[in-house]
Amino acid sequence: MKQGAEQSSSSKASMNPEPQTPSWLGSSYIMSELDKTLSPRGSNGSEVLWTPEAERKLVRKIDFCLLPMLWIMNLLSWMDRANLGNANIAGLTSDLRLSSSQFSLAVTTYYCKSILYFIQTSIFTRILTTSVGYMAWIPFSSLIISRTRPSLYLPSIMILWGVVTASISAVKTYPQLLVMRVFMGILESGLTPGMVFIFSSWYTPHEIGKRSSWFLTSAQFGGLFGGLIAGGLMANLEGARGIRGWRWLFAIEGAVTVAFALMAYFVLPDYPQSSRRFSAGEKHMATARLQRAGTDVGGNESTPRLGLVATMSEALKNWKMWTISLATAVSKPRGG
Repeated sequence: MKQGAEQSSSSKASMNPEPQTPSWLGSSYIMSELDKTLSPRGSNGSEVLWTPEAERKLVRKIDFCLLPMLWIMNLLSWMDRANLGNANIAGLTSDLRLSSSQFSLAVTTYYCKSILYFIQTSIFTRILTTSVGYMAWIPFSSLIISRTRPSLYLPSIMILWGVVTASISAVKTYPQLLVMRVFMGILESGLTPGMVFIFSSWYTPHEIGKRSSWFLTSAQFGGLFGGLIAGGLMANLEGARGIRGWRWLFAIEGAVTVAFALMAYFVLPDYPQSSRRFSAGEKHMATARLQRAGTDVGGNESTPRLGLVATMSEALKNWKMWTISLATAVSKPRGG
């Protein structure tokens, strides 16, 4: 009888084997293969873990929700900023009576973000204020997005730079063009820091590099598509309703940017804890994997916030911030 009971128990064990925890997961337990979502805590209070396949599915879903939207936003940003070079070919400089140096200044003021640029005369000082202006604005943009919702901040600045882009179609004088370019530069400078912030709120450190590289490919496509679209628009709309083709270019592409930004309000997610496009289990998995990687999870109200002065102090003491800002400031693309 005893032997039969042992055989019966062994057969049950073979039919319902204990889940084996991989060595890389450590203690606790694995999420069921039949249920890819999970609760914050298990019945015994231990941390819930998951299978590699469940995590890969979650990362693919995050990619689908984030990457296409951010990629197109950056694409439109580069198309808008490069329009000045395309408009120059279509007669902008002759219509506004710009000299070559004035046009060059209109291009570079995009990166200046500082009215001080206009009152400087020496080439060295212009280059210096351009770099410092660019570096000075990035921390402020990062402060704003960290204290608001990314799904509100990024589409909002996109709407504003789209309005500014469309407004360039109505400029009549050189000073008006300079002011529009400065405001466009200020507004668009928040996109890349915003992208980095969103990526750090969803991806672990070793996942961010690949996504950032893919995101930045949109800059190259922006230059490619921008020239083709600009050529088609200006060639077919030149003189339509008595308006020059380069003015149509700014008006139409600015309107497209605003329309896409309105859609981004409803598509772009915020943080893992608050996104409505993920289940409760997926939200917890997304949060737990970041915490395991040593990343402070954005949108967590229980996490104490640094004050403005403390945040600026930490940013200014970070040599990586200065290195990246300087490299970005001195690597200006051609034509805008």
